[in-house]
Amino acid sequence: MKMLHLQLALLSGALALSSLAVAETGIGYDINTKGVPQVMSDGKILREISADSIWFLEDRPEGFPAVVKARCTTVFLMEGDRSNKGSSFRCITTDGDDDGYLVVGHVTGADWSGCTTEVVSGWGKFAGATASGTCQPSGPFAGADTNVYTWTLEWTLPE
Repeated sequence: MKMLHLQLALLSGALALSSLAVAETGIGYDINTKGVPQVMSDGKILREISADSIWFLEDRPEGFPAVVKARCTTVFLMEGDRSNKGSSFRCITTDGDDDGYLVVGHVTGADWSGCTTEVVSGWGKFAGATASGTCQPSGPFAGADTNVYTWTLEWTLPE
């Protein structure tokens, strides 16, 4: 029985050392470059937008830059009063070395709450890293075709 406990303790220790978790907070600014709202037959508004973004990041894993650029596509469905009926997004980020990662997420709440996001793949310095967390859209920062949002991610890095 002591051997089983020792093996389980060693296995637990090995699993704990196999990756490193780091928390990050960020704020992103979008300028929408494409996208025209469509009013559907029941009055709901469907919009798909493309945006150029810049992200400012804090508490990043060592070696990860504090600023990245992103190209994002968002699809959302809203009621006539602009309440959310369902939204999804994906962003391709790159840093100054052209290393980057793919981010996906969605917003479920009618009041634009319930935003979740995750990093699903990466290349260069981000290869093998994953992250997941929460996000919050905050609305325009400089007119109708701009957006600002914040997030918190927990990164898991390969050894």
